[in-house]
Formats: sequence, structure tokens, C-alpha cells
Amino acid sequence: MASSVVVAVPTTGAVQLDNAPGLVQQQTVILRNTDGTNPVYIGGPGVTSGSGFPLAAGQQITLGREPLYARATGGSVNVAVISLGAPA
Repeated sequence: MASSVVVAVPTTGAVQLDNAPGLVQQQTVILRNTDGTNPVYIGGPGVTSGSGFPLAAGQQITLGREPLYARATGGSVNVAVISLGAPA
């Protein structure tokens, strides 16, 4: 069973994406930056714009199930998260 949520990613500190309320923990996670201009940076708990993987506005990425955090730099950015596959 798939589940999805939208997570607001702040500019101060990192927020965990794969553990958001309402998201069922499964094997695959798809992240989509729904912002029109600002990127978000994906990484571990201390992710920064210098250490994270950039996810540009409108871009999406598919990742395996692991702790995923995000941080924005140009204002709060919404990231759509969908979890798919067999339960983890």
C-alpha cells in the first residue's frame, strides 16, 4: 500500500522526510520538490547546502528506504514524499 505526504522543509535545520506523520514505512521513497524556484538539499541529519544532494525546483528522485533529511535555503519549500513497496 502506497502512502504520501507533503513536508514543509525549513531553512533553519533539517527535517526528516521518510518518517513524516502519515507516511507508511516502505522500501522505496520518491521525493519531489514542488517549489517553483528554490532547491532543497537531501542528506543525513546535519545536511547543509554544501553537503547535501541538490534537488532542484520541480525535480524528483527515487531512493531506497533509509533516513532522509532535507534543508532549504531560499525560504520554506514543500517536498512531496511517496512511499512504495512492501512494508519495511
